[in-house]
Amino acid sequence: GARGDLFITDKVLDPVLLEFDRLGFQPHVHAIGDRAVHVALNAFQYAQAHDRRLARASRPTIAHAELVDPRDYPRFKQFNVTASMGLQWAKPAPDSTEAVKPYLGSRFNLYEPEEPITAAGGNISMGSDCCLDPFLPWFDLEVSILREADWGPEVPEFAGKLNSLPGLSLAQAIRVVTVNGAYQ
Repeated sequence: GARGDLFITDKVLDPVLLEFDRLGFQPHVHAIGDRAVHVALNAFQYAQAHDRRLARASRPTIAHAELVDPRDYPRFKQFNVTASMGLQWAKPAPDSTEAVKPYLGSRFNLYEPEEPITAAGGNISMGSDCCLDPFLPWFDLEVSILREADWGPEVPEFAGKLNSLPGLSLAQAIRVVTVNGAYQ
């Protein structure tokens, strides 16, 4: 039941994104949890409702989007928002199953929703999280498809899939790291 703090509320974010968009900047918001992603999507909706040109001209991005309410999956397409996701995070590892899972409970089954956003028509691109993680595009592609990593027998606690969400298909994964990234 944990909920993180919002660093920027909708009262600030909505007019700021609208003005940045009007000035020709491509808005890029960092939002990790479902609440922050929802607020960011609302802000893009607000901007487009107040300036219809933005629905055609802007290419907004939400970086991370590690946890997204399933009701928000189709909103990525609806408001032309790209989710720039660190594909390498969609595997069991200390940074996910140890650091995140204890706080999410059953919501952990929604963690790293690359395929559900894609299936809902949304645009996903590959984020790097540089320099937090090394930039390893082949590893990222593998993880986005399999949602697991081969840690070997020394660390059995990280064997298997991250959660019940499906991985991307090979075609989807290649599109994420090529066409979608170029579009973003």
